[in-house]
Amino acid sequence: MTSNFRTASAKELLQGINALLNANALYAILIQMGLAEEAEYRSSTGSGEIKSYTRLTEAGLLYGRNKESGFSASTTMVFYESAFLSLYAAACQEVSGHALSLMPASRLDDVTKPSAEAELGETPTTANPTKKRSRSQQIPDPAALFVEWSYPIERHHWGTLGVTMRTFVKQKKPYTAWAVDTPPIYNFEQGYIFYSIDGTRYLQIASVNSEDFEVHTGLGGDDRRGYRINEEELVKWLKFGEAPPEDRRLFKGEGKAGAMAWLVLSPDQDQPAE
Repeated sequence: MTSNFRTASAKELLQGINALLNANALYAILIQMGLAEEAEYRSSTGSGEIKSYTRLTEAGLLYGRNKESGFSASTTMVFYESAFLSLYAAACQEVSGHALSLMPASRLDDVTKPSAEAELGETPTTANPTKKRSRSQQIPDPAALFVEWSYPIERHHWGTLGVTMRTFVKQKKPYTAWAVDTPPIYNFEQGYIFYSIDGTRYLQIASVNSEDFEVHTGLGGDDRRGYRINEEELVKWLKFGEAPPEDRRLFKGEGKAGAMAWLVLSPDQDQPAE
C-alpha cells in the first residue's frame, strides 16, 4: 500500500529533525506503544546462538517496513519519510504521558503550575480568536470514541483528535486522566496518514495551510487523488468515509505539496475506481 514511499533509517530521520531521541530510545518507545517488538533468530554461523532484533508489528507497518537482510534471518526497520514526523510526535506524547503517570500527586502541581487552567480541566484559549474556548471532558476509554470510524484512529493519533492525558484537581489534589476537548481542538500536521478500516485506502495530509488542508487519497502509484478541504471536512471524511465533493479536487500542478504533488491525477487521465 505504501511501497512507493521513500524510506530511511530511524537514525537518519531523527538527525534530520534534530530530534531529542536517539534511535534506541525511539525503538524502546515503539515497543511500549505496540508498534514494534523484539524477535529472535538462530545464528547462521552454525553455532546455535540465539540472537534478537527489533521489527515493526502489523500496526507499526503503517509507518515503515521491515527490510530483509541477505546475511541473516533478521530484518532492519526503515521508516516512511512522509510519515516519520507523525510517528515521532506520537512517541514523544507517549513518553510525556508515561512521565505524568509516575509523578506523585504532591509533585504534579510543580509540573502543571504554568497552566492553572489545565489543572482544572480547562484548555487555554489559542491564538485564534475565532475558536470557542474548550473544556476538557474526562473519558474512561479513548478507543471507544473511534471504534466506529471509517478510518480508525490508533493510539498514536489520539492526540491529533484532541484526546490526551490531562491534569485535573479533585479536593485540591491533582491527578491525571484521559480527556477530550469540548468542542474538539484538533492537531493535524503535514505527513499524517490514516488507513481505512478495511485497509483498502489511505488519507495523507500532504500540506497544511492556515485555513485548509491538502489531502491525498488512493492506493499508491497512479491511483492517487488530491483535495483541498477544511478541518471539518477532513474529520467528516475520517469518521464517515465520505469523500469531499468534486469541486474540492486538485489536479497536477495545483497542489502545494512539493514532491508528492506530481502523483495527483491530471483531468485528462483515467479516473480510478472508488
